[in-house]
Amino acid sequence: MTAHDITDKSFLDFLSENMSVIGTILGSLITGLVSYLIQSNNNRSKLIESKQQFLFKITEQDLKEKRELIRPLLQFFESIVHPASISFPADVDDFNTCLVQKSHIIKKEISNFLVNYSIFINEKLKGDIWQLHESILLLEEWENRIYTPGLNDYDNAYQVATQATSSVEQIKDNINILVASLYEEISLDKK
Repeated sequence: MTAHDITDKSFLDFLSENMSVIGTILGSLITGLVSYLIQSNNNRSKLIESKQQFLFKITEQDLKEKRELIRPLLQFFESIVHPASISFPADVDDFNTCLVQKSHIIKKEISNFLVNYSIFINEKLKGDIWQLHESILLLEEWENRIYTPGLNDYDNAYQVATQATSSVEQIKDNINILVASLYEEISLDKK
């Protein structure tokens, strides 16, 4: 074959003679393109799955750390919260007196919790803690006004509890609100 013979062939003749070669090349290109797209999609799915697993592990670890910090405060509050079965006025007075006596400990516990939980704190929880703190400060004002040096600690606390009932009730309400917020903070439904 000479160069002149090659140029005399038409394009259609060339295609018909080399159809199998062209088909093989196009098939390889299409197969490669489809394989690339499938692999790209699989990699994207694996990346999304890995990201979700990573976020789940982080959330799980955060929840574990939150529970470790919240549990002692909840146990403390559960040990002093007003039992629903108290129905006699003398029992309520005794409970309120104990609450007055423990108000300084409550303030210390929530202050320590606030420091330890600071990296997780949200505005609602912080507000609930400060509400309780402020209600304890109001009770302390009552204590300072009513304190009688000749009485023992229990009798002074009893006087405050009976004369500042609204402040004591506010502390109980704020404790219950804070406990509910703490349980919400560690619930799985929130996540």
